Amino acid sequence: MLPTDDPHSEGILRQLGRAVQFRPFSGPRYEDLDFLFVAMVPRSGSSYLGSLISANGFLMQGETFRFIQGTFERYVRKTKSKTYEEYIRNKISDNTKNGMFSAKVGWPQFNPIYFSGAYRHYFSSAKFVYLTREDILDQSISLFIAQSTGYFHSTSQQRKDQNAEEIHFDFDAIAARVVQFSEMQSNWERFFASEGIRPLRVTYEQLLSDPEDVVRRIGNYINRPMTGNIVTETAFKKISTNKNSQLRDLYIAEHKKRLAAAISIAPPPRKRKRPAPQKLEQAVKA
Repeated sequence: MLPTDDPHSEGILRQLGRAVQFRPFSGPRYEDLDFLFVAMVPRSGSSYLGSLISANGFLMQGETFRFIQGTFERYVRKTKSKTYEEYIRNKISDNTKNGMFSAKVGWPQFNPIYFSGAYRHYFSSAKFVYLTREDILDQSISLFIAQSTGYFHSTSQQRKDQNAEEIHFDFDAIAARVVQFSEMQSNWERFFASEGIRPLRVTYEQLLSDPEDVVRRIGNYINRPMTGNIVTETAFKKISTNKNSQLRDLYIAEHKKRLAAAISIAPPPRKRKRPAPQKLEQAVKA
């Protein structure tokens, strides 16, 4: 996968480059550490999965490489990182426990790690748990509601059901999130294909139905089998309401209307002209 495959790459690297210098990576590799990334897309249960991983012996502190809203700049100032490599090494130090570095990352956060050369130098042996959601429409509606109410997790202070009824249906906003998630998943899939990676694939639905099995699968995948009792109860809970299903029905109905209108105004297919009889006869003789 090349930087040109993701049109956001240049802008992300330019943004981070205002705070640190990008140089070729040359620091010593961490031969004694294992590396685990939870590659995710938003609203796929990543906070719950991260809390499960932490509760069962490893360190997973939110979105480790988050860089929006000044988080990157604040961390750089706090750690006095001058280069992107110093930033990466500080993150490795802060997110390692029991001989394993672990981090939860969305594609935009992993983008600069990959295209800066940090992945090749430090993380090329990493294992990936790829967390997605089977229903992208439900996922898109979940993000639309979360961004509309400001209520993203069950650990938030306000209650979602107090704000959900105030949400007005917006077909275009939900459709934009469908495209957003499709592009994020496409980037992850191209990365896995380009690097020959076979990630451990986990879905939101599997995580909700059998979290213990998911944790055991991850333990086996990273060669650290979970032999004791598995912690499955954390502060994170499912927070959907009836509003989710209402918006889903409205979206599908509106899409059908728009598709029917588009089909009705589409130009009719062009008719192929049949050759004149004499030309057809000549072609047969030939």
